[in-house]
Amino acid sequence: MNRSCAIGIALVCLGAPAFAGGLAPVVVDPVVAILPAPVIDWTGPYAGVQLGWGWASIVEDGDPDIDGDGYVAGVHVGYNHDFGNVVVGVELDYNLANIEFENDDPDDTIDTLSHLKLRAGFDTGMTWFYAAGGTARAESAGGDSGSGSFYGLGVEHRFSERWSGGVEYLMHDFDDFYSGGIDLEIRTLQARMSFHF
Repeated sequence: MNRSCAIGIALVCLGAPAFAGGLAPVVVDPVVAILPAPVIDWTGPYAGVQLGWGWASIVEDGDPDIDGDGYVAGVHVGYNHDFGNVVVGVELDYNLANIEFENDDPDDTIDTLSHLKLRAGFDTGMTWFYAAGGTARAESAGGDSGSGSFYGLGVEHRFSERWSGGVEYLMHDFDDFYSGGIDLEIRTLQARMSFHF
């Protein structure tokens, strides 16, 4: 074997590990992007609609005497202010209703229900959990009407910068609503949809 052949064989042998290493697959660790949770500012005016069901009781001498139920649906407008993790807002709504009672007296049917409402609670960015309270007014088909107080709980979620939806449960008390000093109690559960300006 001549000298040049020996040198060629040695070079091939020395280069084989390098070629083998070059053919090995390259393993790349996956890159995980951590995106910040979206932050929504609830400050500003809004308007929307609500739809749900109401349960009512005509109360005589402090005890519920006649029960009824029916739909409650309407519109609302309001303004919220976002203080960071706390949101406070004021709202006015108006509902048409058809809460009929077991006594089948059409004059007792509740026709309208409206609220001047204060809402306050904690938000987690996209979702707001709140307590609500204020003054309400109801009217019956027979012309009885009166103002009372209400309180309740709700939750609202922002689907986007402009749209939110939620659920709200309220309990109402109207003293001396019907003639003869008869009281009225109403409970409502409504789904809500709002557009934020």
